Amino acid sequence: MNDCMKMPCFMWLTEYIKNVNTVIETLNIGKGLEQSIASADDVNETFYNLRNLSDTRFTTYFHKTLDSFEKRLNTTVSANKRQIERDKKVREKAQSLINIILSKEFLLLLNGLIDIYEMLGSFSQQFKKVQQFPWEITEKQKELQANLDKMSQLNLSLDSSSFVKENEMWPSLSKNFESISKGTYILAETADSNSRKNNFFLESVQNKLSSLVRNLGDRLKKDCKKPLLQKSLT
Repeated sequence: MNDCMKMPCFMWLTEYIKNVNTVIETLNIGKGLEQSIASADDVNETFYNLRNLSDTRFTTYFHKTLDSFEKRLNTTVSANKRQIERDKKVREKAQSLINIILSKEFLLLLNGLIDIYEMLGSFSQQFKKVQQFPWEITEKQKELQANLDKMSQLNLSLDSSSFVKENEMWPSLSKNFESISKGTYILAETADSNSRKNNFFLESVQNKLSSLVRNLGDRLKKDCKKPLLQKSLT
């Protein structure tokens, strides 16, 4: 995954992680942390302490971090609003972060990345198991390849009823797609509300996520260079 992030076509992922880390760094210490704890009470949400995304960490860590970030979105928005109201020094930065978080594209990508990292993390744990036969590892690689191929067929549509059925490999995205599209996913009003923008950001999200998993699948095929492994993936 880290290799993909270095590719020019995935600069969006690097920028996305940078934005998430900026939010985390702003609200994880000092006044930001105090405002986050108070905001969790205000919005009646469980408080989750956030951790920075780091390219030296495994996929399971990324999944847990993004999952915690998603679970406290209302807290994060509320805390940033507190900063706007009470701290002139960070007002402009806090408003910029709110604008990013309230973008429907940002929210859809968040849920999509949660699905990708959860799937990769699950397989990562399976590959780490000791006392496995070579053919067991081969079968797991074959299954991972199949999952990536299925996920690359992501088809975003405003018809939420067909979306869930067609995109079963994307559980978090399927679960929250309708509420994000309608602007009811979090307490604050989300952006990108008109139909023209809806079509644009849906196409953008679909291209970004499907391209990412497709590239991961291609890299997996190339990395499995041993004849036994390659044979099972073709």
